[in-house]
Amino acid sequence: MMGARATRKAAASARLAATTLLLALALAPFAARPAAAGLAGLDLVDAQGARLTETAPAGVTLVGLWATWCPSCRTELPELVALGHELSERGVRLVLVSVDRTPEKAARYLEGMAYAGDAAYDPGARSATKIGIEGIPTVLVLDASGKEQARIVGSGKKAMSQIRAEVAALQPIKTVRIQ
Repeated sequence: MMGARATRKAAASARLAATTLLLALALAPFAARPAAAGLAGLDLVDAQGARLTETAPAGVTLVGLWATWCPSCRTELPELVALGHELSERGVRLVLVSVDRTPEKAARYLEGMAYAGDAAYDPGARSATKIGIEGIPTVLVLDASGKEQARIVGSGKKAMSQIRAEVAALQPIKTVRIQ
């Protein structure tokens, strides 16, 4: 009996080691963080795999990096989409960028959510790696010139509050004179 227990324990340890190694390999591209980049610095494709060319942003842009295989991302997406809709009334644009290996799965996922906004794809996270994304979900806050001003990593109410605060800091304060 002692031999069977030791064998099960060794197998469990081997599975844990293999899982840890796979996770480390999956996150390795996100380890370095070079200088901040804007949306124009990303090499993105559309749902059909055609390369996207980005025009200059008209205002503040939120770039939400996510993947279908990321549970936190799937939880955050509806919140981020709702926030994007709310902020669109103030001229803020939301672009969802999937880092899935192929755009088809992400496109189907967004379609299932009935998301009709801007979406792009970074197959294999090549651009995310280039700009030093450390993990997902991540939201980049770009100013009107397209330059990254903030990077929020994580999800939940705190992340949404931080995104609101970063957007508010970039938008001019409106003065209304009452007579």
